[in-house]
Amino acid sequence: QFGAMPLPDNHWRLVADMQATPGETIPSASPELFERLLRERAGDSKTTLSNATWMSDFHIQRRLAASYRQNRVFLAGDAAHVHSPFGGQGANTGIQDAFNLAWKLALVLHGTANETLLDTYQQERRPVAKRVLEETHRLTSIFYQRNLLARTLREWVIVPLLRRPVIQRRLLWATSELGIQYRSSTLSYTHQKRMPALLPRTKKMLQAGDRAPDGRCLRLPAREETTLFQVFQDPRAHLLLFDGSSQTSSTYTRFLQLAQRIESLLKGEIQVHLLASSEMTPAWEGALLYDVNHQVHAHYGIRVPSLVFIRPDGYIGLLCSLAHEQDLVEYLRRLYLFPRVDNTESQTVAAGEAKIK
Repeated sequence: QFGAMPLPDNHWRLVADMQATPGETIPSASPELFERLLRERAGDSKTTLSNATWMSDFHIQRRLAASYRQNRVFLAGDAAHVHSPFGGQGANTGIQDAFNLAWKLALVLHGTANETLLDTYQQERRPVAKRVLEETHRLTSIFYQRNLLARTLREWVIVPLLRRPVIQRRLLWATSELGIQYRSSTLSYTHQKRMPALLPRTKKMLQAGDRAPDGRCLRLPAREETTLFQVFQDPRAHLLLFDGSSQTSSTYTRFLQLAQRIESLLKGEIQVHLLASSEMTPAWEGALLYDVNHQVHAHYGIRVPSLVFIRPDGYIGLLCSLAHEQDLVEYLRRLYLFPRVDNTESQTVAAGEAKIK
């Protein structure tokens, strides 16, 4: 096989497989070797190669660590999984390993979370690596087949399919790893009675464990344009309070009570945002976002006052309605270190009403 991929400024990335034969040594990569292979495998005797900026010899391997953690030692990236370069998944997978582990380590080291939180690193990330290994192995097997029937199928069926825009869009979505989800994680909780919301480019309903969707909104009172992804750049966890078009005093009172309760328990570990469906909002002490045309509500499938907890890595940890706010408190109690607090709604509501216009 011989592959040539165009890069900017008349540079090319060249890839060729070499089979070892008894008694012979596989030559190292060089411009001369690639020119010879270009002649032998592509019938091109006119192209010349020069000014090589990087060359490497490597063996395709497929390995996955049985465990990502041993006491205080963690594995990530190539130390945890190694696979074929087909699909360009190596860097993406390693970076997401680090992102998944980093926020959990930070909470534990700062004494904010229990050490058991670190066990969810392997629980969430090892299945992802296992799936990447399977997919890249399948791609490698297809493109390095030497069987005549398999090669014919590849050249006349698979390659033409890969040129189709719809297939390329799906491959881009898959290889970008934006569709990775942790729905089966112990850190994911979805209350079932919700309005359906479809994930981008899929027919899957949005659930806890999915990557939080973006959405355009306005910061109030300045009416500054922003997006949820810009908001999430703050490395803390985020709690989105959706009013669900229910602009009542009781709704905002309960939101205010809940925000005050979380602040008193976690002291700034979570950034709370009220996503209002109207600019006519009550006095609010925290971040206030105006959801113009209800687009963010629609993206998240929300039609009643609801709570969405966003983890520091941008994934949804919990989805529930305001009517089930105690589910959020219990969820945070499992995630963070703070004492169990009894429900004192009657006293806190009375205190909150003084702040509502």
